[in-house]
Amino acid sequence: MSLQMLYQIENQECMIPIRMDEIGDLMFKKYPDLVDIVFGTDEPDECSFDSPSAAVPISQLLDAIDQLLDRFKNDKELKPYRYVFDYDRLMIKGGDNLTGLRIVGKNNDAVYKILCGINQCKLIEAFVDSEGKFIRYGEEIDIRDQTVILDKKNGEVFELCIRKTKSQSPIVKDLKKLKQFLEKFSGDKTVLKIMA
Repeated sequence: MSLQMLYQIENQECMIPIRMDEIGDLMFKKYPDLVDIVFGTDEPDECSFDSPSAAVPISQLLDAIDQLLDRFKNDKELKPYRYVFDYDRLMIKGGDNLTGLRIVGKNNDAVYKILCGINQCKLIEAFVDSEGKFIRYGEEIDIRDQTVILDKKNGEVFELCIRKTKSQSPIVKDLKKLKQFLEKFSGDKTVLKIMA
């Protein structure tokens, strides 16, 4: 279960996730003042069962959202790569997860899992017993610098091709959704932010 932020104005509400992935962490570190306006809450009283919350003027919140959207547009560190693989042997295009690989040049006693996604592409070594039952995981190998790995099946070698594309963080979509919600209200109303 991930954290969510609920925004309430005049009995209407909008909820967006608080994404604590690599890009979310970087945004929190590089732009703490803007992040605090959009996601920050006051600490509740120790004896309270209330969720952390805070009130902020809608104009201040909209301005912080616009500034963060601008940072996502212009800050190269906030534009992650998305890694995927293509594997013709299994007719996979744009895959992100596959187990059971036997990698040429790696440990012959292990099978490997490839795991791809935002700013990650790695092989995870796994060991199985003679009946093919999982025993334990071994080394994780970062392969973002690779374009091809070779999988050996029944004496044949097959290419698994890795590619990367620029990807927009899902945080951008979340911020745009919140901005669209807030723009429905006129005047300088106050927004209540509640961590859910």
